[in-house]
Amino acid sequence: MVLEKDEVFRIKARSMLEGLRLLWDKGYRQVELECDNAILVKIILVGEAFDSHLMELRAIHKLIQRNW
Repeated sequence: MVLEKDEVFRIKARSMLEGLRLLWDKGYRQVELECDNAILVKIILVGEAFDSHLMELRAIHKLIQRNW
């Protein structure tokens, strides 16, 4: 099975999203998230996720805006 670059990016974003949701639902509020995809980290930290066409990035943006 061959994955395209955009599929790998989406999978990493989805993994991050699911991890954050799980942490939030379990009541964790002081967390440190690591990711080996510099582009994904930059998009999230700079705030570009808000305007993304990827649902996962928009959802991550909403999650990190919560009161952690």
